[in-house]
Amino acid sequence: MSTNEKTFPAHEQPFNGTFDDETRQKLHEKRISYGFSLQQLGSFLKIHWSTIRKWEAGVTTSCHPRHTARIGKFLDGGYDEQLRTIVTQEPFMRGASRRISLAANQCMERVGQTYQLCQPDFPDLGDAFLDAIEQTIQDTIREFLKRIEKSISS
Repeated sequence: MSTNEKTFPAHEQPFNGTFDDETRQKLHEKRISYGFSLQQLGSFLKIHWSTIRKWEAGVTTSCHPRHTARIGKFLDGGYDEQLRTIVTQEPFMRGASRRISLAANQCMERVGQTYQLCQPDFPDLGDAFLDAIEQTIQDTIREFLKRIEKSISS
């Protein structure tokens, strides 16, 4: 295990299907620590990604009984060895995700989710959204380069 990976001790009580603040936070942090998007964790656990998003956000505070065992096993580390194997099989992407701050990861997820929400019914809105993000990225890079140039010349 790398020094950047968090360890998650097992619950004192087995997961009962209820997402309190602590459980929601643990679900989110553990997912992010492996560098998984909502979609990737959903695929692994065979649970739709939007359901996991709702649990993490607190929109839904309990899970269907058929999900309880899988979520409990994930939270308590029962899948950790298998997840580490998956992470090592895709080192470039997973490593990149772990090096990005939690805030940046959350922002990128919101961007992807917002775009996905727009696509089926309002593709023009999704395209305008991506154009605005691209413009912001270009402006930020230009400003970054200006500051680098200024610091070098000082």
